[in-house]
Amino acid sequence: MKRIILLLITLISLAVQAQGIAFFKGTFDEAKAKAKKEGKLIFMDAYATWCGPCKRMARDVFPTKEAGDYFNANFVNVKMDMEKGEGRGLAKKYGVRSYPTLLFIDYNGDVVYETKGARRNAAGLIEVGKRALKPSKSKLVLLDGQFEEGNREISFLKEYISAKNAFGQNTDDAMAALIISMSADEKQEIANQKFIYTNTQSVNSAGVAFINSNKASLIKEIGKENFDKKMNTIALETASKAAKEKNVENLVAAKAFLKQMKPKDFKRQVSFIDTKYYGMAKDWNNYDKAVSKYLKKYKKNDDEAYNAVAWNYYMNIDDNNKLAKAEKWMQKAVEINNSYSNNLTQSYLLYKMERYSEAQDAVEYALILSKDSAKNTKNAEILKSKIETALKAGKKEVVIDYKVK
Repeated sequence: MKRIILLLITLISLAVQAQGIAFFKGTFDEAKAKAKKEGKLIFMDAYATWCGPCKRMARDVFPTKEAGDYFNANFVNVKMDMEKGEGRGLAKKYGVRSYPTLLFIDYNGDVVYETKGARRNAAGLIEVGKRALKPSKSKLVLLDGQFEEGNREISFLKEYISAKNAFGQNTDDAMAALIISMSADEKQEIANQKFIYTNTQSVNSAGVAFINSNKASLIKEIGKENFDKKMNTIALETASKAAKEKNVENLVAAKAFLKQMKPKDFKRQVSFIDTKYYGMAKDWNNYDKAVSKYLKKYKKNDDEAYNAVAWNYYMNIDDNNKLAKAEKWMQKAVEINNSYSNNLTQSYLLYKMERYSEAQDAVEYALILSKDSAKNTKNAEILKSKIETALKAGKKEVVIDYKVK
């Protein structure tokens, strides 16, 4: 029985480790070659066997799924004992004198980011990784020049695309150049497929057609759920950027992309993208149409969705008919969840429509509910005071009703 228990513990330990950071088994030169081929930086954990913080990080942080997901996707990971074998030369080359030292090195062997000391959890280590991936503006200018001069080496194009994405810049030209530069065999390598998949940010990118052509192998590698999330993200980012530019053509393209790729619940996502676009574009008439459709079909009994949308109406819309519609949604929200926040939002809407008596009832009820929810009631108190002032002034109440279909 003891042997069985020990075996189970060992298997569980191995399963946990398999979720964590996968460290490359090979020489440093081999790691550089792999980094060049995959267009990644090398993450080196420079440690010593006697270092307590090194041991704790290796035990508690490296094996976590969160750290593994991030570092395996973005780096070639290497653990190197700085006091043995190849590590001695690397310690001298990179001036490592304290442990652990976390080094991020490009495929040429140059350090691009360095920090000292262990991280206590996956979030802390991931933050270090994110800082390492953020290139300097001067580096991006240099890469821009090399691209304009015609550099089409695959490792360079990957570095260039990663840098442009880090600064939120358009990568369409660079992505098209990367795909053209790849041989048929290189296009079949899963590392290249995953790079294009990860770095495609727009429905107008050449990466979209490439992803669609390699959909089966990508889903096999990363799973259908992750694939669907990425497709939704590409569409949403395209629509958000289109809203800032008020580019309806790209909104249409984003929705067409979702219909083509058919991620799970894509019809709901298409409807949501309309609400996102028109809200960001401050086109409140079309927002009203889009969000009314979205709530009716996909969020009928979601009081949080009603509240979020109704607050948007309060903040941005002055049409009393539309405000009355939002107030009806808040009536439903209160029926579903008779909470402080739902009653307060309803009161704001009633106040804006100058239905002061009803607004007073709603805000006072919200304040009663706040006693059980430990809410900060400053906003409710301010609103109550405004309503009382309006009632004392004898302002005429405007009564507009709206039936939600």
